[in-house]
Amino acid sequence: MFTFVKRIDTTKDSIFYSFIHYNNEILGFGRRHYNKHLIKKIKIDEEFNIIEDNDETFSGEDPRCFIHNKKLYVTDNYVDKQHLYDYDSKAFIRVKSNGKNCSFISHKNNLYFIHRMKTFKLNKIYLECGFSKIINVEQNENNFEYRGGTSGYRFKNDENKYYGFGHRTYYDNNVLKHDVFLWIVDFTNAKPSITIKDVPKPPNSKNICDPTCVIEIKGKLYMVTAESDSAWFCYQDYDTNVYEITDYDFIKMVL
Repeated sequence: MFTFVKRIDTTKDSIFYSFIHYNNEILGFGRRHYNKHLIKKIKIDEEFNIIEDNDETFSGEDPRCFIHNKKLYVTDNYVDKQHLYDYDSKAFIRVKSNGKNCSFISHKNNLYFIHRMKTFKLNKIYLECGFSKIINVEQNENNFEYRGGTSGYRFKNDENKYYGFGHRTYYDNNVLKHDVFLWIVDFTNAKPSITIKDVPKPPNSKNICDPTCVIEIKGKLYMVTAESDSAWFCYQDYDTNVYEITDYDFIKMVL
């Protein structure tokens, strides 16, 4: 499903960059240092080369970004005290929900986030106050290994379906592993549902392989990952890798 394209030449010791098209630019937001709670901004070109890196930062870790009602928001992703950063106004909106790694979905002028993958828990958030309301959904099995990753991206041929990638966390022979999985949320029925599918790990990816975003460039679809050999918060090599999504059946559904 994935073909390796390149490693982005990000700042040493930085990790977890999420990219998005906004105002005719491709912006990226990442953790400035693996052991510091700072988010930095960069700009890249269509070849995933960094063209601007002024080290502008704000507080947070492991960011994701998404567009809602034509505005750009970035998650600061603090555990149990998440905020949404309004990129234009520079304001922080408190998300009144516990945990972290939520996957945000902008659907028909409403903003939702997946609080849990298994058992499926979906919340609707009101940006005016940060209050979130639990939505009645179709339930699935319980499995805490499946966690959030990218934001949600709408199917081009179905305005009620959204997809993204998350990370499955487990141990194999006492080695921590993060594997990629695909999720699809369907709002067609009164009770939204989620479908989760394990997918082959990207070629030559490291033990920790967290999907951070999906981005379309020149008619091709790419997934960006944050990768390392060991758990974070230690000195090691941290990769920001780009993979083209090459599953033809999947591409037909979403592009």
